[in-house]
Amino acid sequence: PGSFSFNRNQGAVINIRPPVYRPTDLDLTKKNVKERMPAGTYVGRLKITDEGPDNQYSYTLTGDSTGIGEYLPADFYLSNDSLRTSREFLYNEQNEIPVYIKVHDQFGSDYTEKFIISILENSIPSGISDNFDDNIIVYPNPAAGKIFVEVPASVRGITSLRLTDQQGRVVLFREYHDENSIYEIDYPIPGLYFLQIKVVSEPPVLKKVIIY
Repeated sequence: PGSFSFNRNQGAVINIRPPVYRPTDLDLTKKNVKERMPAGTYVGRLKITDEGPDNQYSYTLTGDSTGIGEYLPADFYLSNDSLRTSREFLYNEQNEIPVYIKVHDQFGSDYTEKFIISILENSIPSGISDNFDDNIIVYPNPAAGKIFVEVPASVRGITSLRLTDQQGRVVLFREYHDENSIYEIDYPIPGLYFLQIKVVSEPPVLKKVIIY
């Protein structure tokens, strides 16, 4: 004991620790999606850089689509290692959406990466104005539950109203078969929602609605 010489018959204990593998980078193969695509549209696949080839992972996805600096349920979801949309998007409503993806491995290590998903503008069919949705008015917004949708006189009425939450779940759906200029819906549960408005002979319009 106390000697650094191993020429004599001495014992020594050597502690060899196994290597601890962990993810060191996270990337997404594609970071954009076209507007007006249905919920479930493929965006991109996750690629993990790791020191251990046999590591196993789970993922957590959050977003900040309201722009108020809080982690919220995202406008996307993960299917295995693929990112997919939870709803339809409109380029002139929001053309960049941040998402945060955290990977957790079997050794207890975490790695989080922020991605900006770009919403790409789709070409608009001939004869349809690209600012048509500016003519549809949703009020009041924020609302206490009752919401009015007003369409211009040039539109031959609304065919349906679909209200979805931030997970893409439809919480209210109404079909219409008459030509009115003002439509009313009532939904009492507070939160951030997306109102899809379908009208005759025009592409769907999506409006963000806050209910308090």
